[in-house]
Amino acid sequence: MTVLGKKGRYANAIGMVPPQKGIFYPQAFVNELLSRKLPIVNQDPNEDAWNKVYVKAQIYLPNIAQEYILAKDPNAVVKKYNEKWAKAAKAVKAVNVI
Repeated sequence: MTVLGKKGRYANAIGMVPPQKGIFYPQAFVNELLSRKLPIVNQDPNEDAWNKVYVKAQIYLPNIAQEYILAKDPNAVVKKYNEKWAKAAKAVKAVNVI
């Protein structure tokens, strides 16, 4: 696997963007995007408290999105899951978990 990881060979072979810095990407759009010198935003890993609340609340984000899109009253869906989140956060004693 080390050989495949060198110079982004594996990522290039399956059509992904290699995560290593300084590697040429065969996809023209990536090189054009990087040439603009825009800031790259990375998602930080979720905090342990967030994960505990998420598990306790027993919610699944894709299902919530679908329910929201199909709902006659989307605000009721938001309220429902906000309440589940708040109840779960209280149960695991998580503070300021958004």
